[in-house]
Amino acid sequence: MVDYSYQKKFEGTARAYAKELNISPKHAVEVCRAIRGKPLEKAKEYLQDVVDGKKAVPFRRYTSQVCHKRGAGPARYPKKACQKILKLLEDVSANSVYQGFNPENMKIIHIASYMGRTYQAYFPRARGSSSPKQRQTSNIEVVVKEMS
Repeated sequence: MVDYSYQKKFEGTARAYAKELNISPKHAVEVCRAIRGKPLEKAKEYLQDVVDGKKAVPFRRYTSQVCHKRGAGPARYPKKACQKILKLLEDVSANSVYQGFNPENMKIIHIASYMGRTYQAYFPRARGSSSPKQRQTSNIEVVVKEMS
């Protein structure tokens, strides 16, 4: 069973959880770090800009062979991870509307990403053979709170 690591429940909070997304755990960690603490609408705009290639996500931990971008340092454009996390932010926005909150007044107070289950996959090789590999998935949770 998978549950939220953030167990505190405050007045005016909404949360959402995505299990076993088919994205890189390293990219998911860096994207979550980039939007943590931002207002919900600004985080959505930022992720959409990354998907469109207008802004880059700064990489702080996984910087091996990462090119520098102007104003961001070592950075990349993890489009697939941003699309999945953008969908999760849409889900938490819908949850906040269902609970009676205004999504424009919500702020991300907690967002975390960690490795999900790995499963067996195969690389196709020459002459009809293949090599095994492990596919990684990510679990992401987000909690938003209404700003006063």
